[in-house]
Amino acid sequence: MHRLAFVCLAALVLTAFLFIPAEVQAHPCACRDVDGDGKCGPGDIPIDDAQWLGGVQLVDHVNGFVVPETCSHVLTTAPVGGVRVTAKRIVFSGSLAITPPGGSGVLLVADEDLVLTPGSSIIAGGVNNLSTTLAANIAIARASVALKAGTTCRLLGTFLRGNPVSGFGQVGIQCGDDITIVGSEIVAAGIDIQSLRGDVDASHSALGPAISLRRCDDSRQNPNGNDNGVIDDGDFPCSLTLPGPLAAGHDAVNAFCSPPNVIRALNNPLVVVSAGDADFGLPGVGNELESRYRITIIAENGDVDLRNATLTNAIPPVVPPGGPIISIFADPAGVTRFPLFREAATGPFSGAIDVTGACFQSPNPVQLNGAVTGAPAGPGCSGGARGGTPPVPPAGLVCDLQGNNNGVLDAGDFPCTVTLPGPAAGALAQANAVCASIPGAPDVAIGKTAEPPTVIEGGAITYTLIVQNVSAVTAGDVAVTDPLPAGTSFVSCSSSQGSCSHAGGVVTASLGTMAPGAVVTISLAVLAPTGAQCGLVENVATVDATGDTNPNNDSDSASTLCTTTSRPPDVTIDKADDPDPVAPGGDLVYTLVVRNLGGVAATNVVVSDPLPASTTFVSCTTPKGTCGHAAGVVTASLGTLAGAETVTLTIAVKAPPAGLCSVIDNTATVSADADSDPTNNSASERTTCTGIGACPHTQGFWKNHPEDWPVGSLALGDETYTKDELLAIFRTPVRGDASLNLAHQLIAAKLNVAAGADSSVIAGTIAHADSLLAPFSGKLPYGVRSSSVAGRAMTTDARALDAYNNGRLTSSCR
Repeated sequence: MHRLAFVCLAALVLTAFLFIPAEVQAHPCACRDVDGDGKCGPGDIPIDDAQWLGGVQLVDHVNGFVVPETCSHVLTTAPVGGVRVTAKRIVFSGSLAITPPGGSGVLLVADEDLVLTPGSSIIAGGVNNLSTTLAANIAIARASVALKAGTTCRLLGTFLRGNPVSGFGQVGIQCGDDITIVGSEIVAAGIDIQSLRGDVDASHSALGPAISLRRCDDSRQNPNGNDNGVIDDGDFPCSLTLPGPLAAGHDAVNAFCSPPNVIRALNNPLVVVSAGDADFGLPGVGNELESRYRITIIAENGDVDLRNATLTNAIPPVVPPGGPIISIFADPAGVTRFPLFREAATGPFSGAIDVTGACFQSPNPVQLNGAVTGAPAGPGCSGGARGGTPPVPPAGLVCDLQGNNNGVLDAGDFPCTVTLPGPAAGALAQANAVCASIPGAPDVAIGKTAEPPTVIEGGAITYTLIVQNVSAVTAGDVAVTDPLPAGTSFVSCSSSQGSCSHAGGVVTASLGTMAPGAVVTISLAVLAPTGAQCGLVENVATVDATGDTNPNNDSDSASTLCTTTSRPPDVTIDKADDPDPVAPGGDLVYTLVVRNLGGVAATNVVVSDPLPASTTFVSCTTPKGTCGHAAGVVTASLGTLAGAETVTLTIAVKAPPAGLCSVIDNTATVSADADSDPTNNSASERTTCTGIGACPHTQGFWKNHPEDWPVGSLALGDETYTKDELLAIFRTPVRGDASLNLAHQLIAAKLNVAAGADSSVIAGTIAHADSLLAPFSGKLPYGVRSSSVAGRAMTTDARALDAYNNGRLTSSCR
């Protein structure tokens, strides 16, 4: 066994993991956060311990409540009534343990956001039903550790423990918007986590070794651990063994440096309900979800990601068959949120469930209600990422330095023991020093396009290849390989970095080293095939780099249609609509693509498009010839199209008004002199004039149903965003950023208005929300703290917009 010790300078000493057992401290350590910076400092109001730890409920709707990392309490006498705090915003960085078996619980309620920072912990060993009177609060109705927030909740490297045996020893979390859980551990008899309007996101693993350090107290994992429930100097030096074989070694190293979440309900169900997505997917080592009874995950308006996660309800003694069931629901038709773990969902189920590498351990069949993608881990779920593909060894891994020192992590390096010398206050810095020597794996990606889309035999084709290092580490020995299609002739190749050459029908580009985010452009020119080889010319290029572990973005293809000079004129037409569905009276754009598939020029090419009834003509554009409208018919005279020539036209109309708008059918035709094939001379498109605009829809609906968007872009503040940019904003967790909280609701509100919902009740709020975003430069997000002046105004507007999007402001939709 190899041992590795790291000694850190005193300047790196951190106090986040220094836990000093104490009763209620004589001096105050918590505070009312007057300036809203999430810290206790000058200008803030100190709070005596008795004011929040003595069984009296602390209520402050004006200021935040902060428990700093230096604030540590182990209460051996349980306060009657428990620890109850209600504040505008809560930042909990310290540690609190109520140790008596019959002790009371902890209730934290934030009007806005609630944050538990790395190293924090809340332990309530009592069985008291702390929040009996809060039955309407769903998740926290029977919790001895209860967290509630009006907006977002962030659990960052925290430890929550309720009584693991008692039926009343629950951990309950209920938040208005997104719930983010990173590197945290939650253990209780039962666990209920619910987001009322946002996502439950446990897909991030970059926090650091928060859970790993808790192993130091466990004498089963660290021989020096004193098993007293806290990390203190008595646990050091801490020696943690990363076992072999190689695949398990990868898991252990990744879990140490970027720990997954561990959520264990030991005597009752584990329930997670999100209004949007429920994301528990992680690369490599996955999240662990465990319950002796039911595991229920519901994504009310979204998808469920379980990549590499382990879900277990086969905890001995196993409940008889029919009891322990794992049930996953993605975008159900209906959801009922009951207290006391009776949440339910009804079909049909429109969302996706990604089970790639997931490990299910249950005595009963797993119920996956949605479109299942990926393959779960095999029987036993052992090795690698729970039976999936093990991560590739990162370069310079510390275990190899004390192992066989051959530059890679291999079986000869395990088992490996990492020793943290301590003291407790320096342990986090020491653990970070271990993980800092693990740079991770490079990841290079490639994209490819071909021009023109149609070419005559022997004509020029230009391929453009874009290579990017999408990882956070430098990629070395980057190389692109492009076997040319049969019948093509190489002309030239150039690259913005490195060299490009051709030999034996294969183009190779050696790009060398690429820094994180670097982009290289390669231009490749060829001549199209001739004769019998002329047809669909498809070209595939691949990229590789040393240590690249992601094959999903390592290749791309592009195609060109080749036609022969002997082929007579053959004009074709294709048609697309945008958007579909469209709101009554909304903008509707048709895109028509006309091609001459022949090698001989087509003359007198004319496009005719009779517009659907009740639509209103707006415009018609063509890069060639003329385009006009008369008597409800759009006519484009394109003249002569050379062999393989393509022309793209656009026709803009207004959809029929409400009452006349249902299904819009539109057919366009093309004609030419001596056209050799009349069977491909027409194209039709059906557009649904949707009725979804009758009532507003939530941000979760619009995020997960982009096909229903009535528009392709929106203005937020002074910036205009494409549909892809708006979807990216939707998918970005709020994490306390008031600008994102506002943007999520503002996008949904504007889509609802565009879809025909009543705008009179929300127009003023929309305008005010735009005015709040307008002063910021560039595009979202802007990183606005919820507690700032601007953040408070944004939060107020977001709540009003949320009420509108949920139909509470439109009387007919309540």
